Parts: sequence; structure tokens; C-alpha cells
Amino acid sequence: MKVVLPFDPGDYDYGPATEAIRSILTTWVAIDWLGPSAVNDETATELFLAHQRLAHAHDPDRFPLELDVSNITGEHAEFIALCERVRGGSWDWKYSVLKQLSHEHARARGWKAEDEARVISHDAPPKPGELFFLVGEPKQLIWQMVLPRPGSGFLPKDLTTEASFYIDYAANDGLDAMKWQLAERSSDLRANPFLALLHCYQAGVYPFSLDRTKVALFRFGAAPLPRAQLLRRR
Repeated sequence: MKVVLPFDPGDYDYGPATEAIRSILTTWVAIDWLGPSAVNDETATELFLAHQRLAHAHDPDRFPLELDVSNITGEHAEFIALCERVRGGSWDWKYSVLKQLSHEHARARGWKAEDEARVISHDAPPKPGELFFLVGEPKQLIWQMVLPRPGSGFLPKDLTTEASFYIDYAANDGLDAMKWQLAERSSDLRANPFLALLHCYQAGVYPFSLDRTKVALFRFGAAPLPRAQLLRRR
């Protein structure tokens, strides 16, 4: 199941990183969530290692190159079990590791969203494709979730909780991919570790980091999940 952007990225200017931001948005809407994957174990592993190598270049301790990678092809039950395992574990890959990578990269580049954010008001509300803005007094920075996700009504009933959990986290990777490029002030995406994660999702490969050196790469088997049609927002 794919999602549709409620805006045209071509209508927005994101500064020096404009083409990169548009590319990241295009990659997000190309992801066919929770469908069977056509890639093999070798390709799945290489897709994830591409992310690991790029992240390692910035933080070798948190992102070691020596990993225990397992490939799992399964159905709903296996995906649910992996989601429950990482949700209940002490290792927080998304917020304690990936978010820290994003934060430290922006700080190293001297980039702050606050310096570029527009102050919004009732007379000038945020636009659908605006990434962030300032609101209130004192001014508070808000990142807008411009990456749409399949709503619960479109997810298989027995996967709703776990799929929502996973896709919400993946959407944060998408936002960090854009933040990375804004901090780089460039549209050269080759060094973006978060875009590499989006490429995993696009290939139907769902990484689960179990600890610092152990990763499970899950792919759904050939049996297709129930399909649902997403209506374009008007």
C-alpha cells in the first residue's frame, strides 16, 4: 500500500537542498508498505550495510561495521514478534542512536531549523509542504509531518498496532533524511545515511536493530497482504 502526498514538492523551494528534499519525498511515496519483497538475502543485507557504512563515517562507536545480520522472511506473526521485541527492549535504536546521529550532524554543520523557520499565525498558517515553522510566544519550533502514512483503516487488522508503530518510526527517518540535507546545504544525497534506510523500506526490507551489533532484516513472503485503496486528499 502506497501513500499520496497532499502537495506538489515542485511548488516548494527548500533552499540549496531543494532537489534533495524533493527526491526524498518522491522516495517516500514510492514505498509499497507491507508488501512482499523481491530482493534476496544478499541484496537486503547490502542495502542495510549501505546505511551502516554512511552512519559509521560520522559515529564509529554507535555504528560499528562488524554486525551480526540475520535475514528473516515471514508473515504477520514474525513481523509482530520483532516489533514487540524492540518495543520492549532496553536498546533504543531510533531515539538513542539514530536521532542522536541526526542531532550531532546538524550541530556539527552549524544548522538550526529555528534560523530558517517562518513564524506562522492565523493569518499565515503553515503550508502542506512546509517542513517546519515557529508558533506561539515564546516561539516554539514545530516540525510538520509532511510524510503521510497509511491510516489504521488501511492496515490489516492484526497488524494495525505494530505496522503503525513501525511506519511512524520510519517516517521519522524520512524527516531526518531531509534534516540531514538541509544541514548539508546541498542536494548531493550520496552521504545521507537516513536515505539509505528509506531505500531499505522501498525494497521491502524492514530493519530491526536488536542491539549495537545485532540486526534482523525482515521481509514479507510471497503471499500478498490485503490491499486497500488510498484516496487522494482534495
